[in-house]
Amino acid sequence: MSNNDNKYRDFFENSSDAMLIIENGNFVDCNAATVTMLGYDSKMDIVNTPPHMLSPEVQPDGTLSADKAPEMMRIATQQGTHRFEWDHIKKDGTIIPLEVSLTAINNGELQLHTVWRDISSHRKAEKTLKESEERFRALHDASFGGVLIHDNGLILDCNQGLSDMTGFTNEELIGMDGLKLFAPDHLDIVLHNMNRGHAERYEVEGVRKDGSIYPLSIKGKNINYKGKEVRVIEFQDVTKEKQAEKVLRESEERFRHTFETNPDPVILARLDDGGIIDVNRAFEEVTGISKKAALGKNSVELELWEDKSLRGSFREQLQTSGEVTNFEAEFRVRGGRSKIGLLSARIINSNDTLCMLIAIRDITNEKAAERALAEMDQMKSDFISTAAHEIRTPLTAIMGFTELLLDPLSAKSLDEEMKHRYLNEIFDRCTTLNRMIKDFLDVSRIQSGLPISMDFQETDFADVLRKITSYYQLHEMGHSFELVLPPEPCNPSITIDRHRINQVLENILSNAVKYSPQGGQVILRGEIVPEGWKVSLKDDGLGMTPEQLSRVFDKFYRADAKNAKTEGLGLGMSIVKYVVEAHGGNINVTSTQGKGTTVFFYLPYLREAKEAGTLPGSTKFS
Repeated sequence: MSNNDNKYRDFFENSSDAMLIIENGNFVDCNAATVTMLGYDSKMDIVNTPPHMLSPEVQPDGTLSADKAPEMMRIATQQGTHRFEWDHIKKDGTIIPLEVSLTAINNGELQLHTVWRDISSHRKAEKTLKESEERFRALHDASFGGVLIHDNGLILDCNQGLSDMTGFTNEELIGMDGLKLFAPDHLDIVLHNMNRGHAERYEVEGVRKDGSIYPLSIKGKNINYKGKEVRVIEFQDVTKEKQAEKVLRESEERFRHTFETNPDPVILARLDDGGIIDVNRAFEEVTGISKKAALGKNSVELELWEDKSLRGSFREQLQTSGEVTNFEAEFRVRGGRSKIGLLSARIINSNDTLCMLIAIRDITNEKAAERALAEMDQMKSDFISTAAHEIRTPLTAIMGFTELLLDPLSAKSLDEEMKHRYLNEIFDRCTTLNRMIKDFLDVSRIQSGLPISMDFQETDFADVLRKITSYYQLHEMGHSFELVLPPEPCNPSITIDRHRINQVLENILSNAVKYSPQGGQVILRGEIVPEGWKVSLKDDGLGMTPEQLSRVFDKFYRADAKNAKTEGLGLGMSIVKYVVEAHGGNINVTSTQGKGTTVFFYLPYLREAKEAGTLPGSTKFS
């Protein structure tokens, strides 16, 4: 072997690079560095082996190693040298990426001098860089909104979000003047912030490809990009946020309008201490407490609760279930009066503070109506009981007198005068029953909105008053009756239903007898006024309380005074009022408990065409 051959062998064996000799497609020799690189025990594990046998089945480009290895050797043979990357397999099965250099040498036989360099670190760095670029691009494109990188306004790069937002394609955006993406009225502030490196978010208006204007929130930052300082800008389309803000403003305006115009008092107060945050106009009007005086105070400090213990029950119920519906309580209002209210409340969040929104429905009138209805029901029950008693009394007398007259033995013992007296008693009791039935029928028609039949005729009204007074003087001798009339020549006639007016007079006279002591005086007075007759009936009986007086014309109502004969159905005065008003007149009652009662009524000469229940516009009593 020549000196050159020895030098080459020494270089080959001692090189730190892995070196191999390929002949006829097989490795025929390798150095120690190759053995170490592949992790084998000796070169004998490598020689006489084709390259693809020490390689994975498929190379990184997807080509089969068995197909690609001969092709690489053919290229090197034709060109003299060939450099490429190749994956080999170590003894432990791990893959090692290599840069392979093949050089063709012809020493009588063609050989390929092979040098391997481990490029694992280089491949790893490339992979890391590629992954970093992929992550950057993924983040770039997946950003919630648009992102662009520009150099003095010229767009260098952008993401898909910007394209979606503006309507321009990525190709159109790259190289475009980025200032064209902003509305002309906002260019000054964009340029100002760009020139001074402003890094805080601010709002401007953007322009889309179609020329439409939309609200933008942008944030810029100077960065180093491909070795040059540029500026990256994040775009956020805040159209939805602006719409939401508008909806919220409108909702708040609607709430404020509803709050202020609600006819019921409404209170907004903190949940923890009940301090009032706001009240509406109805609250001020009903309670007499101004908004200024109410703010910051709670309902206890404002002394709104009649029963303060109910406040605790109300708050406990609200905090337990989050809302309260129709909680009934009594409250103090303007002028020291009390009102009954239904509280409905809900816990809401106002400016990050838990609050109570309370509405109070005034049910004072409804409660009064409920009580009146209950009283009416009781009066009807009393009426039924009274009616049964009032009907049974004359019936019992009728049946008793009739049995006496029909019994042969009893009849023989009665003389004609006694029989005649018994028949008169039967007739009187029948008359009483007939009057009751007429009252029932009259009230039924009034209740149904039907008119009571009237027969209006010109009548000597003074004669009516004389006859009714004479009747009571004859039949109620336990009382003193006095009739006061104007001088005889001044007694003009009047157009009335005589039967119905007699019914009026009988009713008020019988009441005077019932509620006056034995021997009491009853004064019936008739006087002429310019438009008709004014009649008054005064007694010195028990009189009435203000509450009894206020209900004197109610159907079924009977003043249950002690020591008074309270026969009757409680229908009379309601019928009296109807009859008087059907004549175009009016009626009034004054009374003082313990001093007696006076009934006034007025009848016009000619009945005006007015519905019953209305008062004429002429003489009235007060």
